[in-house]
Amino acid sequence: PTERLVIQIYHAMVLISFILSLSTIVVATAATVTIMHGSFDVMAETAYILLQRELEFEFVSSRWAFLMSLVTFLVGVTGRVLLEFNLLTEKRRSLALGVVFSMTALVSHLFSYINSTLYCWPNFLMMTFHLIKLLIMRSFYEQRPL
Repeated sequence: PTERLVIQIYHAMVLISFILSLSTIVVATAATVTIMHGSFDVMAETAYILLQRELEFEFVSSRWAFLMSLVTFLVGVTGRVLLEFNLLTEKRRSLALGVVFSMTALVSHLFSYINSTLYCWPNFLMMTFHLIKLLIMRSFYEQRPL
């Protein structure tokens, strides 16, 4: 039963990672075309402020999707390691815990670093709430495609 659950988690995480990565590519490409078109106010103190002001949805959604694709990929890889090295047995439990704790430490470190570079939000969770708000605004109030 544990192995089946890990396989399902692995498949879900890899699929989500793939979808989020493709979304990042499409949105970032569209934002690049918009920047090359130049139909907005290009004056800003920094590129960060420019992107946040003129391409807010693209900026937030591509950054969020990329970071989440990275995390879901790492969770999927953790599951795959547990399966491939047959670490789900009672005899290899300590190795499995070592893998899980190592990957948890890596993901925690990455989130900590990411939080230190989110200049518009105090943490990744608040960035997520901001993205949800943008999606709601675009969907229901502006009636624009997502």
